[in-house]
Amino acid sequence: MKKTLVGMFAVSAVASTANAAVVLDQIGTQGDGWLVGTSTYASQDFQAQYDQYDTVAMDDFTMPYDGTVTSIEAVVGGWNGFGGAAELLEYHVAIYASPAAAATGLISGAFAYLGVVAPDSYVVDFEGTGDLVQFNTAFALTAGDWWVGVFPVNDFGGLDAGQTGIRGSSQGNLNGYQANPGGGFGFPGGYQQIDPASNLAYRVHAVPAPGALALLGLAGLIGRRRR
Repeated sequence: MKKTLVGMFAVSAVASTANAAVVLDQIGTQGDGWLVGTSTYASQDFQAQYDQYDTVAMDDFTMPYDGTVTSIEAVVGGWNGFGGAAELLEYHVAIYASPAAAATGLISGAFAYLGVVAPDSYVVDFEGTGDLVQFNTAFALTAGDWWVGVFPVNDFGGLDAGQTGIRGSSQGNLNGYQANPGGGFGFPGGYQQIDPASNLAYRVHAVPAPGALALLGLAGLIGRRRR
């Protein structure tokens, strides 16, 4: 099946990510076959009468330096009548300190948050399993371990219809989690690791802060001198 690129990559997106490094990639490119199986893990902001089921599917990544996350991508899928990313115009994009933090509130518990926003670009039928959505961000993070989560606004049974989630991936450290603060799914403490252990289709780009960049340059200089 022919893959179709929908939307456009804004000039600002090219500028912001031109020098960015990939700090997490569990998506790959068309033809890599990284997205395998039929699994899609619930990640959705339901309408008000179903708020207890609002859920984010998240995965961990490591910032190797203090810096800024400039772009976040995810492969979105769905079921129960979901018609694809073309039906979804609003998303929440978040960075969490931990799954436990997300369990205190999908928005209030986020360390960094962008929403409600439309994707800056998307690719229909990515790897034949879902739609690849991309968001330009400016999340300042310190070096260390973080969690990325994207959850669409989708009115179950409404015009958009169906349920949405993040596709699984064959790449990663099998550390995908879900948080459901409202308790609709009965996760102990409001969050749990996906069982069986799974990866989620996310990609994160980041640039180091100026001070971190200088330290990286100094480390390289010291390394050359030692050699």
